[in-house]
This record gives sequence, C-alpha cells and structure tokens, in this order.
Amino acid sequence: MSVAPLLDSSATLQATAVRERTVTARALTAAALERIEVRNPTLNAFTAVFANRALAEAERLDQRIAAGVDPGPLAGVPIAVKNLFDVAAEVTLAGSRINADDPPATVDATALARLKAAGAVCLGATNMGEYAYDFVTA
Repeated sequence: MSVAPLLDSSATLQATAVRERTVTARALTAAALERIEVRNPTLNAFTAVFANRALAEAERLDQRIAAGVDPGPLAGVPIAVKNLFDVAAEVTLAGSRINADDPPATVDATALARLKAAGAVCLGATNMGEYAYDFVTA
C-alpha cells in the first residue's frame, strides 16, 4: 500500500493499515512529516515539529506490533496538538511570544497522554491565536 494516499484517509483506515502491518507506523509518520516540511512554510500551521520524537514513537509502536502487543485503536495515526496543550519537554507557547522563555512542560497534557496511549503519534504543535482569544492566526 502506498503511504501518501493513506494520509488522506480516515484515522480508522490508517490505524487498520498499521495494525495489519500493511504499512508501518514509521512509514506513515515519515510521510506525514514530509508533507509538513513541504507545506508548512506556506501554511504556517506548525509552531513546532517533533520529527525525531515522532519517528522514535512510531518505531516503538512498530516493535510492539511485531511483538504481538495491542497497539491501541489509533495505532500509528499521526496527530498534532494545538500549542495550548502541554507536550513534555516542550515549551507551551499558547500562541504568545511572551511564553517563549517559559520552562518546558514536564508532562504531556491529559488529552495528549490519552491519544498516545491509544497509539497515536504526535508530530508537533500547531499555531493558534494568542491564548486562544482570537479567531485569526497568521
């Protein structure tokens, strides 16, 4: 199965392909990261991309699948989180330059932790209006 078209499919189809080993979580993650690299300079959608971390998470997921461990309902599905949610070891900008010098988060936000526990792979943090107060992001 070609990976690129799979990126445009549903999370259910992506997870099924990973779970059934039609595609690896690493290949799906790498394809998504490549798409971000190509499109983000124009879209400005991501404030941070966690390429190395995401690839490592995907590889661990592939190892678990190979070992017969249930990868979870979102096995290998690439996700991004709004930069309002804490990501361990990353600064939570919340759309504000003022927060750039803040210390990094020590743990993932509950929502992210649950998504990752379900097998999702976090690719990065997305841009947003300052403190989620406006409706336009540049």
